[in-house]
Amino acid sequence: MNELIGALTMNAVGPDLFEGRTTNDGWFTLFGGQVIAQALSAATLTVPADRPVHSLHAYFLRGGAFDTPIKVEVARDRDGGAFSSRRVVVHQNDKPILTMMASFHAPEPGSWRQPEMPDVPPPEALPSLEDVQRAAAEQAPESMRESMLRRITSIDVHPITGCQPFQREDGPAEQAMWFRCRDVPADQSWHRILLAYASDLFLVNACIGPHRSRLKKGAHVASLDHGLWIHQDVNIEDWLLYVSDSASAGQGRGMNRGHIFSRDGRLIATTTQEGLMRLPA
Repeated sequence: MNELIGALTMNAVGPDLFEGRTTNDGWFTLFGGQVIAQALSAATLTVPADRPVHSLHAYFLRGGAFDTPIKVEVARDRDGGAFSSRRVVVHQNDKPILTMMASFHAPEPGSWRQPEMPDVPPPEALPSLEDVQRAAAEQAPESMRESMLRRITSIDVHPITGCQPFQREDGPAEQAMWFRCRDVPADQSWHRILLAYASDLFLVNACIGPHRSRLKKGAHVASLDHGLWIHQDVNIEDWLLYVSDSASAGQGRGMNRGHIFSRDGRLIATTTQEGLMRLPA
């Protein structure tokens, strides 16, 4: 976690220009959630502390590299009476790899409603993602075991359904998991930055669920865009429930949507994502 927070800490190198390093969380390509979180981290540094981020929408333009620093440009599009808007471009090797719009809002009173949190087993009753990987690796050919045992993320994940990375049986177009981070700085902005990081974790798997048997050589799955709306303060050191489903899939793309709940049932955030889904016939 210290390494991840270090990677998400942006250093100012010019007016509204920031630089950061990347870290390999165990994925085979640079994790998109890391780039989103770095973009948000930079944008947050240009906004008053009493205006936390409440929404963002990002587009992934190119895959990123593990061994190359990133540069983040932030444009201060608007600072109004209650809202601030920022436009962000993340560069690597002098090419844009992600663009993002983010909105920040000074909290104010208002009426509240939300969907009910699903009834699921508590995180303590479920195996960790590492346990799931270990069990899958024991049943796999020896040539695949090393890659299957790689730690995929710096955060704690307890899968409920659908987000087992090596599952190859078709299932429902949905998934659910508990997740949390440990040793997070007390500042609320860090909890929201890390929520943005975690919100990209396995979300594309919802649309893949009914097509997992086609995840063979030649398959290409990737995130195309990502939306996040944060409804209230985040405590990412406590377990959060992330449930998602897929409304549709076709023409090489799949649509995903998700809800993130606190353990006591409060709706913390909503997500959307369209994913590229090129699967062999």
